[in-house]
Amino acid sequence: MARRPKPSGRRLPDKGQPQKRRLVGIRDLRPRFLIVCEGEKTEPNYFKSFRVNAVVEVKGTGRSTLDLVEYTRRLRNEARKNGQLAL
Repeated sequence: MARRPKPSGRRLPDKGQPQKRRLVGIRDLRPRFLIVCEGEKTEPNYFKSFRVNAVVEVKGTGRSTLDLVEYTRRLRNEARKNGQLAL
C-alpha cells in the first residue's frame, strides 16, 4: 500500500534513510565558583539562596582572615590537581 502525502504538503520521512542521531556527551561546562567565608552559617546560607546557572560551592569555616586565605589557597591548589579548576 502506497503512502499518501500529507494534506499540508509536508513530506513524510523516508524510511530507507537512517535518522540523524542527536549528539550525546557534548555539553558546555558550567562556570564554577568557590566562595570561602568566615561565618559558618549566615554567609553560606546567604550565598546558597542565589539562583545562578553555575556550580557554586560555599565553604563556611570559622577561621580568622589569614587562616581563611591559606585555606582557600589550599582548596584552589587541590582543585587544580584534581582537574576541577582551569589553570
